[in-house]
Amino acid sequence: ATFLYTGDFKTQSTLLEKVAQAPNAEVLLMECTYGLSQYSFPPREQTYAQMKKWVEKRLHAGENIVFGGYALGKSQELIKFLNDYCQITPVVNPSISLVNKVYEKHGVKLNYVDSQEDQTALSKQFVAVLPMHQVNYGLKQLLESQYSRKTATAVATGWGATRSHKADACFALSDHCDYNSLVEFVRQVNPKRVYCTHGFSKEFAYSLSKLGFNAAALEEQQTLLNYNVI
Repeated sequence: ATFLYTGDFKTQSTLLEKVAQAPNAEVLLMECTYGLSQYSFPPREQTYAQMKKWVEKRLHAGENIVFGGYALGKSQELIKFLNDYCQITPVVNPSISLVNKVYEKHGVKLNYVDSQEDQTALSKQFVAVLPMHQVNYGLKQLLESQYSRKTATAVATGWGATRSHKADACFALSDHCDYNSLVEFVRQVNPKRVYCTHGFSKEFAYSLSKLGFNAAALEEQQTLLNYNVI
């Protein structure tokens, strides 16, 4: 039998990459981080437009802006968004700059300033992209005290609608499929058997079963044997 394993995945193209097509497989093992129907994200272009409007409003008010995103993947998408939609070259910290260099090595154009390489980058009104775990009210207060300018903070994550984040704004920009995209992916693969793992695995398996798929949560299974991985 043919076996397909997804790992973490999404089925929307972004500013950085195109989505791969789903192959057919008899057995599908898939992540389902957002495997509840309440997790329904707007189209990415709509989210980009919302972010652009928010950035322009904050800049017009004379504020500094700090975006938070994972150092690998999300930060690069945020930088590309700021470059293409807002014509802004953001300031980033060295950990994000290090990942950026890998992207650039593979032909991805990103315009940014490394805060360690340019000590004057924060001396005027700025937009920054930092690892998400660093963006909180404490950082906001520190920056406002240090640079005598109000600071607006935002994070980019699919958890925005249901989890509290210590930021002024949260945008539904995720590197995972939302619930509807997960279901559509299963339909495209058209498997005889689906194993769900990570996130809401039991709940999503139940939803798939109601839709007519032979689905179960991986943690409830004993073995996965005799499959050819594709």
